[in-house]
Amino acid sequence: MQPSLPTLAGIAGLGPVTHTVLRRMEADYARGEELQPGTVAAMYGTYAAHTAAFAWAATHRSWPLPLPRRPAIFAGALTATGGAAVMAAGMVRFDSTAQLSGTDTGTLHDRGIYRYSRNPQYLGAVVALAGITTATRSGLAALLTAGVLATYRRWIPNEEKVLHRTFGDDYDRYSATVHRWFGRTTHGTKEPTDG
Repeated sequence: MQPSLPTLAGIAGLGPVTHTVLRRMEADYARGEELQPGTVAAMYGTYAAHTAAFAWAATHRSWPLPLPRRPAIFAGALTATGGAAVMAAGMVRFDSTAQLSGTDTGTLHDRGIYRYSRNPQYLGAVVALAGITTATRSGLAALLTAGVLATYRRWIPNEEKVLHRTFGDDYDRYSATVHRWFGRTTHGTKEPTDG
């Protein structure tokens, strides 16, 4: 199903809204603060809007991708399940929803899934979205997934600055041995900051 012009306009509006919310989040962190409640509300509102757009695109198979149906469903379901598991494994390490939302820094997490990824929630979310996109064979869902990845790539360095400021050498040692997305380094040197 092809999206109507109003639907496309609404989906296209996610980009500028996301940019505005990211700037607000960055400003909170630049002032040396944790995320403020109003910023968190805007962040979750943006998540909700994106989730609604993605669900619409996936369920309507907007801009169909030419993938064979059964293999796409099978591969997509496996990928989405794996991504959801990685995301859940990261989330259970936190002590509170305040830590998950960035309003409470909490403690440095370096055990469990965090031994292999500094950002398992973000990694898992992107992988799960990619799996759903594959299973539903929606080009518009693929575009929205790429937008999520781009957003995370912009946001993660901001979080890393806060973690460095909060945990100092402990975070530096941790980030030198665990990749931003997935994997452990064998040489103990820090990866490039754009990774």
